[in-house]
Amino acid sequence: MDSGVITYGFALFVCIYGGLHAARNIARGRASERWPIVEGEVLQAFVKNRFGRHVPVVHYRYRSQDGQFQRARIVYANFSIASKVGADSFIRGFRKGAAVPVRVRPGHPGESVLLPGNRFVNWVELIAALLFGLYVAFRLFSPGVD
Repeated sequence: MDSGVITYGFALFVCIYGGLHAARNIARGRASERWPIVEGEVLQAFVKNRFGRHVPVVHYRYRSQDGQFQRARIVYANFSIASKVGADSFIRGFRKGAAVPVRVRPGHPGESVLLPGNRFVNWVELIAALLFGLYVAFRLFSPGVD
């Protein structure tokens, strides 16, 4: 098998996966705006450095009719902040022990999010996956790929 076909095939797989992930985040983000709200408690909040970006992490717990849960999803998106100052400022809103509103998915009490709705980055990821995927598919299925 030709190395160009393998490379383009892998790239197409990555585009499909990325597009599906972005579409899922968009759908869940929209749905989460209508989920019931329960009170949660912040267990810890910190910023971790990931590939030069600053990723806020908030661990929280909440109780629903099905038991107590601990989660860390802030938003349905790949969420990071470019500056350390910005990330630290964001995290200051989540002090240990503070009450926090938690949106809980109906029928799936273990799935929750702190900030409902969509983020622009999801749409950018979806459009990029579609455009790059079309380009890769065109290259893959065009005669003479090497």
